[in-house]
Amino acid sequence: MNDRVPYTYLIKHKPSNTVYYGCRFAKGCNPKDLWTTYYTSSKYVNLLIAKDGKDSFDIQVRRTFKNIDDCREWESRVLKRMNVIQNPRFINKSNNKSISIECCKYSNLRRSDEVKEKQKEIGKRIGSLNKGKKRTEEFKQRMKDLHAQGVLVPNYQKGYRDSDETRKKKS
Repeated sequence: MNDRVPYTYLIKHKPSNTVYYGCRFAKGCNPKDLWTTYYTSSKYVNLLIAKDGKDSFDIQVRRTFKNIDDCREWESRVLKRMNVIQNPRFINKSNNKSISIECCKYSNLRRSDEVKEKQKEIGKRIGSLNKGKKRTEEFKQRMKDLHAQGVLVPNYQKGYRDSDETRKKKS
């Protein structure tokens, strides 16, 4: 049994009168999750939630689909038709569709073993640079306050600060 219900949605930020159009097709997703457990993947929408709160938005599920491909295609067509990149009313910063899972599956077939090994090595080096990050006390308190208000904060805003050792390695 497949309990996934792909859907598109429109979110309007009332104070700025801007909108965001998106789609969701994750495993187990359902339109009733929108704005209860799912708040979009947009970092810009999440910043507005942190600033003005969840109640400053009007939420609307626009359409549901039987499969992922139809959902992604529809979102892409709507974004292109609305010309969201040029339209200042849209929060969206892109009108292209997500990379398909099929493309990702087969992309490794075109790379040589040598290229794959180099990419693994680079990944390991980059991963080691991220060790030693510390959170400030000010940040921890700010996160507690936001969490108490029921606000979700995007990952890049989590307040990590590189250690001196990490900064030396990066330079």
